[in-house]
Amino acid sequence: MALVGNPEIYKHLGLPVIPDPVSGAGPLAGLAAALGHSPAEWNLVVACDMPHVRADFLKFLLSLAFRRAGDCDVVVPLDQAGRPEPLCAVYAKRCQPAIQEAVLSGIRKITGAFGSLRIYETPYADCAAYDAGGMLFANVNTRADLDAARLAP
Repeated sequence: MALVGNPEIYKHLGLPVIPDPVSGAGPLAGLAAALGHSPAEWNLVVACDMPHVRADFLKFLLSLAFRRAGDCDVVVPLDQAGRPEPLCAVYAKRCQPAIQEAVLSGIRKITGAFGSLRIYETPYADCAAYDAGGMLFANVNTRADLDAARLAP
């Protein structure tokens, strides 16, 4: 397990922190850094602002990645509206060069780097069993978001 970001901000957590190599390049640069430092063939990536993601859901995503290892590079769940959740997904290490190339070409959106990768989209119907109260992919970015997250099941 490791975090990606500013080591000075996160050092108090006692976890390895991978510096974000391209300041201001967004989560895609962080993903490239994480994959570049990881020795693992498959890498579970979860944004730090998703408090309702449970361990059993993450195990489900990893099991899909291991089962589909021969025919995909990324396992990404779809939310209730059918949109991919690339910050709660599993990435093969072999994605790193394509993701790094996307960062260097100015792409900032993670899904913008998916063009040359084989993506397996996990339908929301397969994720719904892990989504108590419809909050599985909810982000906490403001005080109001935090208050809502505390009230959710």
